[in-house]
Amino acid sequence: HPPPRLGTLAEALSLTAGAKARYTRPDLLARGRRLLEESVRAGVSHVRAFVEVDAQVGTLCLETGIELKIFALERWGLRVQLCAFAQEPLFSPSEGDSDGTVVRGLLEAAAGRAEVDVVGSTPYVEVDGERGRRNVAWVVELSAREGVGVDFHLDYHLDGDKEAMVWAVVEEVKAKDWDRKVRESRPNWPTIMLGHCTALSLFSPDSLRSLCDAIGDLPITFVGLPTSDTYTLGRTLDIPSMGRKYGLHGCVGMNNVGNAFTPQGCCDPMLLAWWGVGGYQVKDVKGVEGLFGCVSVEGRKGMG
Repeated sequence: HPPPRLGTLAEALSLTAGAKARYTRPDLLARGRRLLEESVRAGVSHVRAFVEVDAQVGTLCLETGIELKIFALERWGLRVQLCAFAQEPLFSPSEGDSDGTVVRGLLEAAAGRAEVDVVGSTPYVEVDGERGRRNVAWVVELSAREGVGVDFHLDYHLDGDKEAMVWAVVEEVKAKDWDRKVRESRPNWPTIMLGHCTALSLFSPDSLRSLCDAIGDLPITFVGLPTSDTYTLGRTLDIPSMGRKYGLHGCVGMNNVGNAFTPQGCCDPMLLAWWGVGGYQVKDVKGVEGLFGCVSVEGRKGMG
């Protein structure tokens, strides 16, 4: 796609939608292999890879991702978790899909495939909060039925007047008895990961404590994505502080490399730890050790 000019989330979504129309399997394979190889060289041993399904790309990204998952394990011993992901809305109009029926069908079919470990979506792209909640409820139900993990890209804004969708996630997980259903057959897996969640940076200490109480023992991990978050919004979750002060489990990761969401991205998680020294204002050795944990073992725990 053309280089971004505004650096906004809306622009990134628009440019990415345009780029998807030109995807080819050879190009996706070549870029995917390069990305995975660079990750291995940086010392990465586990990757969660998001493969989008929608009316534009169909299952192209999914089929390519499955091939790359097998290739990475055989070539480098790199373990790839595949997340079948709906970047487009599930209950609002998108290109070639008037009400989300197409993407729901694709996501449902993908969740039943043995190679898919996680299902996810972006509730913030729905046209209103009511449909955002329906998005959350539908994905949680699908996850429980298929016994796979959940990954929401959530609350990606800094609007203090908008209700944070994280509360809906916790409510739906409890209402659908998700934890019991998925763990009857797979005791240590699946998990729930919530990416971005920049709106939580506006929460008061009391709200963060209430959120921790509401989550309780649920296997929820917040994922700070500072390279994307700071580029598009100028702010990211203070993951180290959220864990230290409020007991919320979190990790730090990279979710885009060299695209409209993160033109400056790279594959080395250690660079995120170094960024965190200044970005999170970490001043002592113990804090730096915690940063290295955020980009390694804590992420691995969150993956299940």
